Amino acid sequence: MAQRRILKLVFGSTPFKASKYTGGRPELPGPMACALTSHSLRESLCRFPYAVCEKSDGERFLLLITAATDDSPRAVLADRSFSLFELSGAISMGGGRAPSTVGAVMAQLVSPAGDTLVDGELVSRPALPPGKAIAGEVPTPVFLVFDAVQVNGTRTADRRLPDRLSAVGTGVRERLRRDDTKRAHAGLPLLPLLVLGKTFCKAPDLHRVLAHVASWPAARAPASPGDVTAAALKLGHGEGGGGAAGGRAAAAAASAAAAGVTEHAGIGRAEVSVYCEGQRVNGNDGLVFTPEAPSYVDLLSMPDKAAPGGAPVQPLLKWKPLLENTVDFLVRLVDAEAAAGGSGAGCTATLFSSAGGRTVEQAATSLTPEQGKALVSVMRAHGKKDLVVECMVDEAAAKGVVRSLAGDHTAAALPADKVTSAALKLAYRRGLFYQRWVIIRLRPDKARANSVLTAVSTMEALADSVTPADVAAAIRQAMRAPQPGAARTA
Repeated sequence: MAQRRILKLVFGSTPFKASKYTGGRPELPGPMACALTSHSLRESLCRFPYAVCEKSDGERFLLLITAATDDSPRAVLADRSFSLFELSGAISMGGGRAPSTVGAVMAQLVSPAGDTLVDGELVSRPALPPGKAIAGEVPTPVFLVFDAVQVNGTRTADRRLPDRLSAVGTGVRERLRRDDTKRAHAGLPLLPLLVLGKTFCKAPDLHRVLAHVASWPAARAPASPGDVTAAALKLGHGEGGGGAAGGRAAAAAASAAAAGVTEHAGIGRAEVSVYCEGQRVNGNDGLVFTPEAPSYVDLLSMPDKAAPGGAPVQPLLKWKPLLENTVDFLVRLVDAEAAAGGSGAGCTATLFSSAGGRTVEQAATSLTPEQGKALVSVMRAHGKKDLVVECMVDEAAAKGVVRSLAGDHTAAALPADKVTSAALKLAYRRGLFYQRWVIIRLRPDKARANSVLTAVSTMEALADSVTPADVAAAIRQAMRAPQPGAARTA
Protein backbone atom coordinates (compact mmCIF):
# COMPACT_ATOMS: atom_id res chain seq x y z
CA MET A 1 0.00 0.00 0.00
CA ALA A 2 1.17 3.53 -0.80
CA GLN A 3 0.64 4.74 2.79
CA ARG A 4 2.99 2.07 4.12
CA ARG A 5 5.50 2.89 1.40
CA ILE A 6 5.44 6.57 2.40
CA LEU A 7 5.90 5.78 6.10
CA LYS A 8 8.79 3.45 5.33
CA LEU A 9 10.46 6.10 3.17
CA VAL A 10 10.00 8.85 5.77
CA PHE A 11 11.15 7.00 8.87
CA GLY A 12 13.52 4.42 7.46
CA SER A 13 14.85 2.47 10.46
CA THR A 14 13.64 5.10 12.98
CA PRO A 15 10.85 3.76 15.26
CA PHE A 16 7.52 5.58 14.97
CA LYS A 17 3.95 5.28 16.23
CA ALA A 18 2.02 3.93 13.24
CA SER A 19 -1.39 4.65 14.79
CA LYS A 20 -0.65 8.38 14.68
CA TYR A 21 -0.60 8.26 10.89
CA THR A 22 -2.97 5.43 10.00
CA GLY A 23 -5.36 5.30 12.98
CA GLY A 24 -8.82 6.75 13.39
CA ARG A 25 -7.57 10.33 12.85
CA PRO A 26 -4.60 9.94 10.47
CA GLU A 27 -2.05 12.70 9.95
CA LEU A 28 0.42 13.53 7.22
CA PRO A 29 3.91 12.30 8.30
CA GLY A 30 5.62 15.62 7.68
CA PRO A 31 7.23 18.28 9.95
CA MET A 32 5.00 21.09 11.19
CA ALA A 33 6.37 24.60 11.75
CA CYS A 34 6.14 26.44 15.08
CA ALA A 35 5.25 30.14 15.29
CA LEU A 36 8.26 32.44 15.39
CA THR A 37 8.41 34.33 18.69
CA SER A 38 11.00 36.58 20.28
CA HIS A 39 12.14 33.54 22.28
CA SER A 40 12.72 31.31 19.23
CA LEU A 41 14.29 34.24 17.38
CA ARG A 42 16.80 34.69 20.18
CA GLU A 43 17.42 31.05 21.10
CA SER A 44 17.23 29.35 17.69
CA LEU A 45 17.20 31.59 14.63
CA CYS A 46 20.07 33.77 15.88
CA ARG A 47 22.18 30.84 17.05
CA PHE A 48 22.06 28.40 14.15
CA PRO A 49 22.18 28.54 10.34
CA TYR A 50 18.67 28.78 8.89
CA ALA A 51 17.35 29.09 5.34
CA VAL A 52 14.24 31.12 4.56
CA CYS A 53 11.56 30.81 1.88
CA GLU A 54 8.12 32.28 1.40
CA LYS A 55 5.17 30.58 3.08
CA SER A 56 2.73 29.73 0.31
CA ASP A 57 -1.00 29.96 0.91
CA GLY A 58 -1.60 26.49 -0.49
CA GLU A 59 -2.55 22.96 0.46
CA ARG A 60 0.11 20.72 2.02
CA PHE A 61 0.88 17.43 0.23
CA LEU A 62 3.54 14.77 -0.03
CA LEU A 63 4.17 13.70 -3.64
CA LEU A 64 5.16 10.05 -4.10
CA ILE A 65 6.47 8.93 -7.50
CA THR A 66 7.22 5.22 -7.48
CA ALA A 67 9.47 2.97 -9.49
CA ALA A 68 7.01 0.08 -9.05
CA THR A 69 6.33 -2.15 -12.03
CA ASP A 70 3.20 -3.78 -10.59
CA ASP A 71 -0.34 -2.41 -10.67
CA SER A 72 0.20 0.03 -7.77
CA PRO A 73 -0.22 3.78 -8.42
CA ARG A 74 2.83 5.39 -10.02
CA ALA A 75 2.29 8.93 -8.65
CA VAL A 76 0.09 9.96 -5.73
CA LEU A 77 -0.53 13.03 -3.62
CA ALA A 78 -1.00 12.54 0.14
CA ASP A 79 -2.99 15.31 1.83
CA ARG A 80 -3.11 16.55 5.42
CA SER A 81 -5.33 13.68 6.51
CA PHE A 82 -3.05 11.15 4.77
CA SER A 83 -5.63 10.39 2.11
CA LEU A 84 -4.03 9.47 -1.20
CA PHE A 85 -5.02 10.60 -4.69
CA GLU A 86 -3.53 9.09 -7.81
CA LEU A 87 -2.39 11.16 -10.78
CA SER A 88 -4.20 8.84 -13.16
CA GLY A 89 -5.18 11.13 -16.04
CA ALA A 90 -4.20 10.17 -19.60
CA ILE A 91 -1.60 12.15 -21.53
CA SER A 92 -0.51 12.00 -25.18
CA MET A 93 2.94 10.60 -25.93
CA GLY A 94 3.12 11.50 -29.64
CA GLY A 95 4.97 9.57 -32.33
CA GLY A 96 2.06 7.23 -32.86
CA ARG A 97 2.45 5.79 -29.38
CA ALA A 98 -0.51 4.97 -27.17
CA PRO A 99 -1.40 7.55 -24.49
CA SER A 100 0.08 6.98 -21.07
CA THR A 101 -0.92 8.17 -17.59
CA VAL A 102 0.50 11.25 -15.94
CA GLY A 103 1.85 9.13 -13.09
CA ALA A 104 3.62 6.69 -15.39
CA VAL A 105 5.31 9.52 -17.32
CA MET A 106 6.46 11.20 -14.09
CA ALA A 107 7.78 7.88 -12.80
CA GLN A 108 9.77 7.29 -15.97
CA LEU A 109 11.31 10.75 -15.73
CA VAL A 110 11.94 11.10 -12.00
CA SER A 111 12.03 7.58 -10.55
CA PRO A 112 13.63 5.21 -13.09
CA ALA A 113 15.91 3.68 -10.43
CA GLY A 114 13.84 3.99 -7.26
CA ASP A 115 11.06 5.81 -5.43
CA THR A 116 10.88 9.58 -5.05
CA LEU A 117 9.07 11.28 -2.15
CA VAL A 118 9.05 15.06 -1.84
CA ASP A 119 7.23 17.46 0.49
CA GLY A 120 5.50 20.60 -0.71
CA GLU A 121 2.40 22.67 -1.23
CA LEU A 122 -0.17 22.62 -4.00
CA VAL A 123 -1.08 26.09 -5.22
CA SER A 124 -2.79 27.37 -8.35
CA ARG A 125 -1.35 29.69 -10.95
CA PRO A 126 -3.87 32.40 -11.93
CA ALA A 127 -4.16 34.43 -15.09
CA LEU A 128 -1.22 36.82 -15.06
CA PRO A 129 -1.26 40.60 -15.62
CA PRO A 130 -1.71 41.89 -19.22
CA GLY A 131 1.33 41.15 -21.35
CA LYS A 132 2.32 38.19 -19.19
CA ALA A 133 -0.76 36.01 -19.59
CA ILE A 134 -0.28 32.39 -20.54
CA ALA A 135 -2.28 31.81 -23.71
CA GLY A 136 -5.46 29.82 -23.18
CA GLU A 137 -4.67 29.03 -19.57
CA VAL A 138 -7.10 28.27 -16.82
CA PRO A 139 -5.72 28.18 -13.26
CA THR A 140 -3.01 25.52 -13.28
CA PRO A 141 -2.02 23.34 -10.32
CA VAL A 142 1.55 24.01 -9.24
CA PHE A 143 3.36 21.80 -6.74
CA LEU A 144 6.02 23.76 -4.85
CA VAL A 145 8.64 21.43 -3.41
CA PHE A 146 10.39 22.56 -0.23
CA ASP A 147 11.95 19.32 1.02
CA ALA A 148 12.86 15.79 -0.05
CA VAL A 149 12.70 12.42 1.68
CA GLN A 150 14.07 10.35 -1.21
CA VAL A 151 14.93 11.07 -4.84
CA ASN A 152 15.20 8.31 -7.46
CA GLY A 153 15.98 5.66 -4.88
CA THR A 154 18.57 7.72 -2.96
CA ARG A 155 17.52 8.54 0.60
CA THR A 156 17.87 12.23 1.46
CA ALA A 157 15.77 12.39 4.66
CA ASP A 158 18.86 11.93 6.86
CA ARG A 159 20.88 14.67 5.14
CA ARG A 160 21.24 18.38 5.80
CA LEU A 161 18.78 20.79 4.17
CA PRO A 162 21.19 22.08 1.45
CA ASP A 163 21.76 18.50 0.27
CA ARG A 164 18.02 17.77 0.27
CA LEU A 165 17.29 20.88 -1.77
CA SER A 166 20.10 20.08 -4.22
CA ALA A 167 18.56 16.65 -4.82
CA VAL A 168 15.21 18.31 -5.59
CA GLY A 169 16.83 20.60 -8.15
CA THR A 170 18.83 18.01 -10.06
CA GLY A 171 16.74 14.90 -9.52
CA VAL A 172 13.20 16.26 -9.82
CA ARG A 173 12.82 19.76 -11.13
CA GLU A 174 15.52 19.64 -13.84
CA ARG A 175 14.25 16.33 -15.27
CA LEU A 176 10.67 17.57 -15.44
CA ARG A 177 11.77 20.87 -16.96
CA ARG A 178 13.61 19.07 -19.79
CA ASP A 179 10.48 17.04 -20.50
CA ASP A 180 8.37 20.22 -20.60
CA THR A 181 10.76 21.67 -23.19
CA LYS A 182 10.65 18.54 -25.36
CA ARG A 183 6.86 18.40 -25.21
CA ALA A 184 6.52 22.07 -26.08
CA HIS A 185 8.81 21.69 -29.13
CA ALA A 186 6.86 18.59 -30.26
CA GLY A 187 3.51 20.32 -29.83
CA LEU A 188 2.44 17.85 -27.16
CA PRO A 189 0.44 18.78 -24.05
CA LEU A 190 2.53 19.43 -20.96
CA LEU A 191 2.08 17.48 -17.75
CA PRO A 192 -0.94 18.98 -15.93
CA LEU A 193 1.02 19.38 -12.69
CA LEU A 194 3.82 21.95 -12.82
CA VAL A 195 6.47 20.96 -10.27
CA LEU A 196 8.72 23.78 -9.08
CA GLY A 197 11.25 24.09 -6.28
CA LYS A 198 10.84 26.88 -3.76
CA THR A 199 13.51 29.60 -3.71
CA PHE A 200 15.54 29.54 -0.49
CA CYS A 201 17.96 32.17 0.84
CA LYS A 202 20.15 32.33 3.89
CA ALA A 203 18.11 33.77 6.76
CA PRO A 204 20.13 37.06 6.83
CA ASP A 205 19.03 37.62 3.20
CA LEU A 206 15.31 37.36 3.88
CA HIS A 207 14.82 40.72 2.13
CA ARG A 208 15.38 38.86 -1.16
CA VAL A 209 12.30 36.76 -0.47
CA LEU A 210 10.20 39.72 0.69
CA ALA A 211 11.05 41.58 -2.54
CA HIS A 212 8.75 39.16 -4.39
CA VAL A 213 5.74 39.73 -2.10
CA ALA A 214 3.04 42.21 -3.11
CA SER A 215 -0.60 43.01 -2.32
CA TRP A 216 -3.26 42.21 -4.91
CA PRO A 217 -7.01 42.88 -4.92
CA ALA A 218 -8.74 39.71 -3.76
CA ALA A 219 -10.56 39.42 -7.11
CA ARG A 220 -7.22 38.93 -8.92
CA ALA A 221 -5.77 36.54 -6.38
CA PRO A 222 -4.82 32.93 -7.19
CA ALA A 223 -7.69 30.47 -6.84
CA SER A 224 -7.81 28.04 -3.97
CA PRO A 225 -5.94 24.84 -4.96
CA GLY A 226 -9.09 22.85 -4.22
CA ASP A 227 -10.88 24.73 -7.00
CA VAL A 228 -8.62 23.42 -9.76
CA THR A 229 -6.96 20.24 -8.54
CA ALA A 230 -9.54 17.59 -9.36
CA ALA A 231 -10.42 18.86 -12.82
CA ALA A 232 -6.88 19.64 -13.98
CA LEU A 233 -5.14 16.56 -12.54
CA LYS A 234 -8.03 14.11 -13.00
CA LEU A 235 -7.32 12.73 -9.56
CA GLY A 236 -8.42 9.21 -8.81
CA HIS A 237 -9.03 8.21 -5.20
CA GLY A 238 -6.32 6.09 -3.64
CA GLU A 239 -6.59 5.08 0.01
CA GLY A 240 -7.16 6.76 3.35
CA GLY A 241 -9.90 8.96 4.68
CA GLY A 242 -11.04 10.81 1.57
CA GLY A 243 -14.02 10.26 -0.70
CA ALA A 244 -14.14 8.81 -4.19
CA ALA A 245 -12.73 10.66 -7.17
CA GLY A 246 -16.19 11.91 -8.13
CA GLY A 247 -16.69 13.17 -4.59
CA ARG A 248 -13.37 14.98 -4.75
CA ALA A 249 -14.37 16.65 -8.00
CA ALA A 250 -17.76 17.59 -6.55
CA ALA A 251 -16.06 19.04 -3.49
CA ALA A 252 -13.77 21.13 -5.68
CA ALA A 253 -16.72 22.38 -7.70
CA ALA A 254 -18.57 23.22 -4.49
CA SER A 255 -15.55 25.17 -3.24
CA ALA A 256 -15.50 27.18 -6.44
CA ALA A 257 -19.23 27.83 -6.26
CA ALA A 258 -18.98 28.83 -2.62
CA ALA A 259 -16.27 31.35 -3.42
CA GLY A 260 -18.82 33.45 -5.26
CA VAL A 261 -21.15 33.27 -2.26
CA THR A 262 -18.55 34.23 0.29
CA GLU A 263 -17.48 37.31 -1.66
CA HIS A 264 -20.90 38.78 -0.83
CA ALA A 265 -21.15 37.30 2.65
CA GLY A 266 -18.51 39.24 4.52
CA ILE A 267 -16.09 36.31 4.49
CA GLY A 268 -12.75 37.27 3.04
CA ARG A 269 -10.57 40.33 2.50
CA ALA A 270 -10.37 43.14 -0.02
CA GLU A 271 -6.63 42.53 -0.58
CA VAL A 272 -4.41 39.49 -0.27
CA SER A 273 -0.66 38.93 -0.19
CA VAL A 274 0.80 37.32 -3.33
CA TYR A 275 4.27 35.96 -4.15
CA CYS A 276 5.44 36.67 -7.72
CA GLU A 277 8.65 35.16 -9.10
CA GLY A 278 8.99 34.27 -12.78
CA GLN A 279 6.17 31.89 -13.69
CA ARG A 280 5.27 31.51 -10.02
CA VAL A 281 2.30 33.51 -8.81
CA ASN A 282 0.66 32.22 -5.66
CA GLY A 283 -0.94 33.36 -2.45
CA ASN A 284 1.48 34.15 0.35
CA ASP A 285 0.97 34.24 4.10
CA GLY A 286 4.44 34.75 5.55
CA LEU A 287 7.88 33.17 5.75
CA VAL A 288 9.23 29.75 6.73
CA PHE A 289 12.64 29.36 8.39
CA THR A 290 14.17 25.88 8.04
CA PRO A 291 17.28 24.92 10.04
CA GLU A 292 20.09 23.69 7.81
CA ALA A 293 21.61 21.03 10.08
CA PRO A 294 18.72 18.81 11.31
CA SER A 295 17.48 16.02 9.07
CA TYR A 296 13.91 15.72 7.82
CA VAL A 297 13.28 13.02 10.42
CA ASP A 298 14.79 15.21 13.17
CA LEU A 299 12.30 17.97 12.31
CA LEU A 300 9.38 15.58 12.81
CA SER A 301 10.11 15.33 16.53
CA MET A 302 11.86 18.65 17.18
CA PRO A 303 10.31 20.55 20.14
CA ASP A 304 9.68 24.26 19.74
CA LYS A 305 11.60 25.07 22.92
CA ALA A 306 14.51 23.52 24.76
CA ALA A 307 13.84 21.68 27.99
CA PRO A 308 14.99 23.51 31.16
CA GLY A 309 18.76 23.14 31.26
CA GLY A 310 18.74 21.25 27.96
CA ALA A 311 20.64 21.88 24.76
CA PRO A 312 19.32 24.52 22.32
CA VAL A 313 16.87 23.26 19.70
CA GLN A 314 16.52 24.07 16.01
CA PRO A 315 12.79 23.86 15.19
CA LEU A 316 11.10 24.57 11.88
CA LEU A 317 9.70 28.10 12.28
CA LYS A 318 7.04 30.15 10.53
CA TRP A 319 6.39 33.87 10.59
CA LYS A 320 3.10 35.41 9.55
CA PRO A 321 2.07 39.07 9.19
CA LEU A 322 -0.24 40.16 12.00
CA LEU A 323 -3.37 39.83 9.87
CA GLU A 324 -2.31 36.33 8.79
CA ASN A 325 -2.01 34.97 12.34
CA THR A 326 -5.11 32.85 12.19
CA VAL A 327 -6.62 29.79 13.83
CA ASP A 328 -8.64 27.06 12.15
CA PHE A 329 -11.74 26.37 14.26
CA LEU A 330 -14.68 24.06 13.66
CA VAL A 331 -18.18 25.54 13.28
CA ARG A 332 -21.34 23.40 13.48
CA LEU A 333 -24.02 23.20 10.80
CA VAL A 334 -26.72 23.84 13.40
CA ASP A 335 -25.23 27.27 14.24
CA ALA A 336 -24.84 28.14 10.56
CA GLU A 337 -28.48 27.20 9.90
CA ALA A 338 -29.63 29.32 12.84
CA ALA A 339 -27.72 32.32 11.46
CA ALA A 340 -28.98 31.73 7.92
CA GLY A 341 -32.58 31.83 9.11
CA GLY A 342 -32.08 34.80 11.40
CA SER A 343 -32.69 38.51 11.01
CA GLY A 344 -30.14 41.18 10.23
CA ALA A 345 -28.66 40.91 13.70
CA GLY A 346 -27.35 37.41 13.00
CA CYS A 347 -26.40 35.10 15.86
CA THR A 348 -23.47 33.78 17.85
CA ALA A 349 -21.80 30.60 16.58
CA THR A 350 -19.61 28.47 18.83
CA LEU A 351 -16.10 27.69 17.58
CA PHE A 352 -14.39 24.43 18.51
CA SER A 353 -10.73 23.37 18.77
CA SER A 354 -9.18 19.90 18.79
CA ALA A 355 -7.87 18.41 22.01
CA GLY A 356 -6.70 14.82 22.31
CA GLY A 357 -8.91 13.57 19.50
CA ARG A 358 -11.94 15.46 20.86
CA THR A 359 -13.51 18.76 19.92
CA VAL A 360 -13.85 21.31 22.72
CA GLU A 361 -15.67 24.63 22.83
CA GLN A 362 -12.99 27.29 22.47
CA ALA A 363 -14.41 30.56 21.20
CA ALA A 364 -17.30 32.18 19.36
CA THR A 365 -18.04 34.44 16.44
CA SER A 366 -20.99 36.52 15.26
CA LEU A 367 -22.58 35.43 11.98
CA THR A 368 -24.81 37.49 9.73
CA PRO A 369 -27.58 35.70 7.77
CA GLU A 370 -25.48 36.00 4.59
CA GLN A 371 -22.50 34.38 6.27
CA GLY A 372 -24.70 31.65 7.68
CA LYS A 373 -26.08 30.90 4.22
CA ALA A 374 -22.55 30.67 2.78
CA LEU A 375 -21.53 28.21 5.50
CA VAL A 376 -24.67 26.11 5.05
CA SER A 377 -24.15 26.01 1.27
CA VAL A 378 -20.59 24.69 1.57
CA MET A 379 -21.39 22.17 4.33
CA ARG A 380 -24.32 20.71 2.43
CA ALA A 381 -22.30 20.55 -0.80
CA HIS A 382 -19.63 18.54 1.04
CA GLY A 383 -22.08 16.46 3.06
CA LYS A 384 -20.69 17.85 6.33
CA LYS A 385 -22.30 18.63 9.68
CA ASP A 386 -19.39 20.86 10.61
CA LEU A 387 -16.76 22.84 8.72
CA VAL A 388 -13.26 24.09 9.44
CA VAL A 389 -13.12 27.88 9.20
CA GLU A 390 -10.06 30.10 9.32
CA CYS A 391 -10.52 32.86 11.88
CA MET A 392 -8.66 36.01 12.83
CA VAL A 393 -8.56 38.05 16.01
CA ASP A 394 -7.15 41.50 15.47
CA GLU A 395 -4.00 42.84 17.08
CA ALA A 396 -5.88 45.38 19.21
CA ALA A 397 -7.99 42.62 20.77
CA ALA A 398 -4.93 40.51 21.55
CA LYS A 399 -3.02 43.38 23.13
CA GLY A 400 -6.11 44.50 25.02
CA VAL A 401 -6.30 41.08 26.65
CA VAL A 402 -2.61 41.25 27.50
CA ARG A 403 -3.06 44.67 29.10
CA SER A 404 -5.91 43.36 31.20
CA LEU A 405 -3.73 40.46 32.31
CA ALA A 406 -0.82 42.78 33.07
CA GLY A 407 -2.81 44.49 35.81
CA ASP A 408 -3.86 41.18 37.35
CA HIS A 409 -1.70 39.88 40.20
CA THR A 410 -2.41 36.28 39.13
CA ALA A 411 -0.70 37.01 35.81
CA ALA A 412 2.54 38.01 37.53
CA ALA A 413 2.29 41.64 36.35
CA LEU A 414 3.21 40.98 32.73
CA PRO A 415 4.56 43.90 30.65
CA ALA A 416 1.82 45.26 28.42
CA ASP A 417 3.75 44.38 25.24
CA LYS A 418 4.68 40.81 26.20
CA VAL A 419 2.75 37.68 26.98
CA THR A 420 3.46 34.11 28.01
CA SER A 421 1.67 30.91 27.11
CA ALA A 422 0.66 30.53 30.76
CA ALA A 423 -0.98 33.95 30.73
CA LEU A 424 -2.80 33.19 27.51
CA LYS A 425 -4.12 29.93 28.92
CA LEU A 426 -5.40 31.99 31.84
CA ALA A 427 -7.06 34.35 29.37
CA TYR A 428 -8.75 31.43 27.64
CA ARG A 429 -10.04 30.03 30.93
CA ARG A 430 -11.58 33.42 31.72
CA GLY A 431 -13.12 33.74 28.28
CA LEU A 432 -11.30 36.98 27.48
CA PHE A 433 -10.81 35.92 23.84
CA TYR A 434 -14.18 34.20 23.59
CA GLN A 435 -16.06 36.38 21.11
CA ARG A 436 -13.30 38.32 19.38
CA TRP A 437 -12.93 36.12 16.30
CA VAL A 438 -13.93 36.81 12.68
CA ILE A 439 -14.21 34.15 9.96
CA ILE A 440 -12.06 35.09 6.98
CA ARG A 441 -11.98 31.84 4.97
CA LEU A 442 -13.81 28.54 4.65
CA ARG A 443 -11.54 25.47 4.67
CA PRO A 444 -13.41 22.45 3.24
CA ASP A 445 -9.98 20.99 2.40
CA LYS A 446 -9.23 20.46 6.10
CA ALA A 447 -10.72 17.68 8.21
CA ARG A 448 -9.93 18.93 11.70
CA ALA A 449 -9.57 22.14 13.65
CA ASN A 450 -6.31 23.39 15.13
CA SER A 451 -5.45 22.28 18.62
CA VAL A 452 -5.94 24.40 21.72
CA LEU A 453 -2.15 24.78 21.93
CA THR A 454 -2.04 26.12 18.37
CA ALA A 455 -4.60 28.77 19.27
CA VAL A 456 -2.52 29.74 22.31
CA SER A 457 0.71 30.00 20.28
CA THR A 458 -1.11 32.12 17.70
CA MET A 459 -2.14 34.58 20.38
CA GLU A 460 1.43 34.57 21.68
CA ALA A 461 2.69 35.49 18.22
CA LEU A 462 0.11 38.29 17.93
CA ALA A 463 1.07 39.80 21.25
CA ASP A 464 4.80 39.29 20.61
CA SER A 465 4.59 41.05 17.22
CA VAL A 466 7.94 39.92 15.79
CA THR A 467 8.52 41.53 12.37
CA PRO A 468 10.92 40.72 9.50
CA ALA A 469 12.85 43.85 10.47
CA ASP A 470 13.23 42.45 13.99
CA VAL A 471 14.49 39.16 12.53
CA ALA A 472 17.01 40.82 10.22
CA ALA A 473 18.32 43.14 12.94
CA ALA A 474 18.66 40.32 15.49
CA ILE A 475 20.53 38.07 13.05
CA ARG A 476 22.90 40.87 12.03
CA GLN A 477 23.66 41.57 15.69
CA ALA A 478 24.22 37.85 16.37
CA MET A 479 26.61 37.58 13.41
CA ARG A 480 28.64 40.56 14.65
CA ALA A 481 28.87 39.24 18.21
CA PRO A 482 28.19 35.45 18.21
CA GLN A 483 27.20 33.93 21.51
CA PRO A 484 29.46 31.35 23.20
CA GLY A 485 28.85 27.95 21.66
CA ALA A 486 26.86 29.41 18.80
CA ALA A 487 26.73 27.57 15.52
CA ARG A 488 25.92 30.48 13.17
CA THR A 489 27.84 30.84 9.94
CA ALA A 490 27.84 33.72 7.50
